[in-house]
Amino acid sequence: MAPATRRRFAPALGRRSLARCVALALPSILSFVATGCVREPQLGAPIAGGASVEPSRANVLREEWHEIRISGKPAGFIAIEERATERGFLTTSRTRLEMRRGETPIELHAIEEIEEDAAGRILSFSQARKMSRRTTTTRGRVNGDRIAVSVETEGEPPRTRTVSLDSRAVGPRRARQLTREALVNEGDTLELFVFNCELVRAIAQRSTLGAEEDIEIGGRRRRLRRVLTSSAELPEVTLWIDEEHRQLRSRVPLGDLVMETTLSTREAILSQPGGDPPEVYFATSLALNRAIPNDAAEVVYRVRFRDGSEIAKQAVALLSRAGQTIESEDANGLVLRVRAVGPEGPRERAEADDASIKRTSDPSALLPSALIESDNANIVAAAHGVRQSLGDATPWMLARALERWVHEHVTEKTLDKAFASAAEVFEDRAGDCTEHAVLLAALLRAADLPARVVAGLVHHRRALVGHMWTEVLIDGHWIPLDATAGAGRVSADHIALADSTLGDSSSSDLLLRLLPILGGIEVEVLSIALP
Repeated sequence: MAPATRRRFAPALGRRSLARCVALALPSILSFVATGCVREPQLGAPIAGGASVEPSRANVLREEWHEIRISGKPAGFIAIEERATERGFLTTSRTRLEMRRGETPIELHAIEEIEEDAAGRILSFSQARKMSRRTTTTRGRVNGDRIAVSVETEGEPPRTRTVSLDSRAVGPRRARQLTREALVNEGDTLELFVFNCELVRAIAQRSTLGAEEDIEIGGRRRRLRRVLTSSAELPEVTLWIDEEHRQLRSRVPLGDLVMETTLSTREAILSQPGGDPPEVYFATSLALNRAIPNDAAEVVYRVRFRDGSEIAKQAVALLSRAGQTIESEDANGLVLRVRAVGPEGPRERAEADDASIKRTSDPSALLPSALIESDNANIVAAAHGVRQSLGDATPWMLARALERWVHEHVTEKTLDKAFASAAEVFEDRAGDCTEHAVLLAALLRAADLPARVVAGLVHHRRALVGHMWTEVLIDGHWIPLDATAGAGRVSADHIALADSTLGDSSSSDLLLRLLPILGGIEVEVLSIALP
């Protein structure tokens, strides 16, 4: 097997992943945005095999098309349609996003359908997302207070599970009706639990009607009412509605990026020429005052909250974990000490009382999933081959050998995948940090070593940029490995923010936890200790 070029690839790939948080979370955010508006139709965007399907126009009750812009540049559209069915109502939305990661263009396509009865109770749902070469489809059917969920990635067997359905959950049509009825006068507030296809659960959201404002729409000024919609799980959204409660514009801050939607028409959107899509990396990095060596044993950071950001303050809980200690904290920020975590020595030992260690009983850290197919025949054979080549090896020796194997197996270091599954990465031998992370997690599980992925920040050229790596459970402690770098250890230039076994949760569920950090903090390096 031809070895890949090593260390120089790691930051070039990993640095795109904070922008990826924005990209992958956008379908969930757009679903959140669309709750207050009339939802829209499906159009002929390629979802599988380049096929383009126009749905029947029968029984269509409502249709709207919204242009999406990111920091002022056209980035795609969301088209939403509502129609009557025998059992109630079906809301269908189709999203297309076009962006650049550096100079590499990337497209994401998503189709959602939610069926609800006249009272807004969820009956069924489906979602197809194309984030790489393969399409992943999630389907759910409600039976009482339970949802039978099936997730299938092209070329792989479906994964099934059953989850509970919050009795307060309502569908998008009922949410729109309730919003229209409740938000009449300035200051009126409504709290709802709206079902989210991507997260397969209801999201608690609070909407408040604000004052009238002059907003420019389509080249002319309109007098519109402002609605502020917030959630603990998603960024705050500002909507502008007319007297009929039609959503004409929305705005969502995503760190230093801004996503806006504007009501348009089918004809206007489909006739738009291809242009220069927005670049979503450079606005999401955090500049540092000094460089950090990639073998740093300990780094102390000062983290400042921008503009007293409440969301950033909530996110500090993400920083307390093995190898990361909050030394002090005040209203303006905190001091964070990060130590390299490894299997040996007191300096590198994970803290026994860390909350993440208390979650080690989670069986999904050993189970296959739609993104981490540790039961795939090729992955099982590769893990067995590495184990056999080592002979009588310790778990840590095996884990490091698998990290090296992934680093060398993924020979095409590419940025054009949003998030591929482990089986696809194995087959294509291409991807960036997320692809390295899921493939290593799959190999570790195939070798009977519990594994999960971690999303966070890593140093690159005097900046902290988004990254994803893997953790393996050895002797009751989660030890990080980074197959993108292939160095056999992870130094203190990595700051972990969120982890997931990617079992029942989606990639968006993991990456949405990072959005509070985007644009909410400034970071200064106070000290660095080398081995």
